[in-house]
Amino acid sequence: MSSLAKSNPLVVAKFTPLVVGEMYSDKPCVLDPPWGMPSSWSLEKACSGNRTKRPFTTATHLSCEDKPSKIERSDPGLTVALLHYANPSMLRRQLDTFASYPVEVQKLLTLLIVDDGSPQGLRAREYISDDYVSTSHIRLRVALITTDLAWNIGGARNLALHIVDTEKVLLLDLDTLIPVEAMEQILTLETRNSSHAMAYKFNRRLSNGKTNVHPAVSLLDVDAYWESGGCDEDFCGHYGKTDSHFFSRWSRNKEHLVLLKEEVFIVTVQGQKACASRYITDADEYNTCVSSRHALQLPPKNATSNAELLLRKEQSGCWSPSYLRFAWTIQL
Repeated sequence: MSSLAKSNPLVVAKFTPLVVGEMYSDKPCVLDPPWGMPSSWSLEKACSGNRTKRPFTTATHLSCEDKPSKIERSDPGLTVALLHYANPSMLRRQLDTFASYPVEVQKLLTLLIVDDGSPQGLRAREYISDDYVSTSHIRLRVALITTDLAWNIGGARNLALHIVDTEKVLLLDLDTLIPVEAMEQILTLETRNSSHAMAYKFNRRLSNGKTNVHPAVSLLDVDAYWESGGCDEDFCGHYGKTDSHFFSRWSRNKEHLVLLKEEVFIVTVQGQKACASRYITDADEYNTCVSSRHALQLPPKNATSNAELLLRKEQSGCWSPSYLRFAWTIQL
């Protein structure tokens, strides 16, 4: 066993069980109580009149009347939360990358794929073979949001951070790969000490050879994510400002730090087709993928609305306490 595996023992998590195949309704959840406020707190009161200053909370979970709400995060390992939308070939490329890791690294990871409302023919679970599930040394989980909401990135992240059962999570974009040497370094990072919670960001290499800091991919402490308020789902429905608004809220807490690991490089893939035959090799799967993508209508990519929304929220302090505004199910 490598020193890496010895320093990160795999612990079986004990948490509120989620039932595969059960549909969880679209009745929204709230932070309980929102941002540490007393039970008399109300959104209407907080969002009327002058800016409301809110203390940071010790609440670290959502309260959901019809969903498991207090998931115990007893596993000290790492969950990679990968959001997927209608791009089977990039998903397959991600799975190939994880499968290439040494076994001792795979055993330290949970891969949680959240399918953000992909239509049938393009859903993540349809492109994960049973053989891959049975032979992989990575613990694999799949959640499906059954409502296709435009630009629901914040909602999908909230779902991932709601059902995760490890203490740390790596938020990963579908088009960004983690080389094994980068993953080995990430596994050694601690997201909490006695005084601070740390969010780590990483440099990325683009296909054109350029490098910059990835705006979204980050290693976080799960409880600290909810202490910051998570992602405001008012931004869902329009493009942009998901990362900006979350890290703006994160940084308002003096106990929350954002650190750049300059020596860790990840890789962003540019220009790969959603149904690339290199990864979708079965003829029937390929034809299904192509026809489903042809019928897909993608929403416009315009950040103007969310830029204005972010400005209003930062000025008013009126952040939404309503989460998971969609139906979802656990597929694996």
